[in-house]
Amino acid sequence: MIELNLIEKKQPLVLPTVLGLNLNDLNFKMLGVALVIYYMPDIVVSQMYSGKIEEAQSSLDQMTEENSKIKSSIQKDKDIKDLVDAYKIQVTKLQSRSAQVDEILSTRTNPK
Repeated sequence: MIELNLIEKKQPLVLPTVLGLNLNDLNFKMLGVALVIYYMPDIVVSQMYSGKIEEAQSSLDQMTEENSKIKSSIQKDKDIKDLVDAYKIQVTKLQSRSAQVDEILSTRTNPK
């Protein structure tokens, strides 16, 4: 009989208080359910729309490739554009010189 009284009873697990939140009062089953509900839509939605995401990604890849081809062709034609711009500048200079020559010729009189 004395031996029975000396056996220690199993003490419940005492969790600490963290940031003012007593961890003993938490219902860990409900916390687990809440986490499942929180992360489940992300998993389900990603599986539902994976096909559409792949289609959009392939379309984006094609457009990106086309864009890079157009940029490279623009870079190839850049020197031609520079030549055309230089030609236009020369034409405007020649037009202004031609106008000056016409003005000089119109004011000059020939002796008779």
